[in-house]
Amino acid sequence: MNLLRKRIFSKYDQSEDTLEVAYVVDSVQDITTLNFSENCAEKLCSKSKGFSTRKTKTFKNSISEIYKQKFVCHRQGFSYEKYYMMKKRKKEPRLETRIGCEAQMDVKFVPETGRCHIFYFSDKHNYDLLDTQFSAMLPAHRKMLEADIMQMMNMLKYGISTSQIFGLLASQVGGYEFVGYGLRDMYNEIARQRRQIPGDAA
Repeated sequence: MNLLRKRIFSKYDQSEDTLEVAYVVDSVQDITTLNFSENCAEKLCSKSKGFSTRKTKTFKNSISEIYKQKFVCHRQGFSYEKYYMMKKRKKEPRLETRIGCEAQMDVKFVPETGRCHIFYFSDKHNYDLLDTQFSAMLPAHRKMLEADIMQMMNMLKYGISTSQIFGLLASQVGGYEFVGYGLRDMYNEIARQRRQIPGDAA
């Protein structure tokens, strides 16, 4: 299997699942020969190719265990026509994101090993994919690590602003392009953490 020696994830992202596919796979045949930890195959492969995925179909066995999952490109399909025909629109419509892309992948889960593998992968995109250094900023791939969350919440207790914390985390990993999430994601995570604390209305 021929792999291109190029990092595709944040320098600070050292999770086990990330390290399984730390390099760009240069062919569809290579992708179908890999196996992954459960629930990570589609994210890792789509991230390495410069797009993101969403679920469309789930297959279950007789005891309701998922054994196969179908994923499509996040730009698959088209928006409902009613969104184009709204007469009392108060805001400008958002840019079109669904443009009928036909790329998809099917993932099988193997209960005996706790692993999964991609047994079908169609790479037929009808748009230009992102450079892999920017794919981490797609909504489906933006995620704060637990270590980052803990560090952020601790610094907030000492009065450090969120924007300053973001700059500090970026400096730790070598630049904003390697953080893997944005400032808005940090504000959302702060709100989520505070909702989990009883009686915290801040």
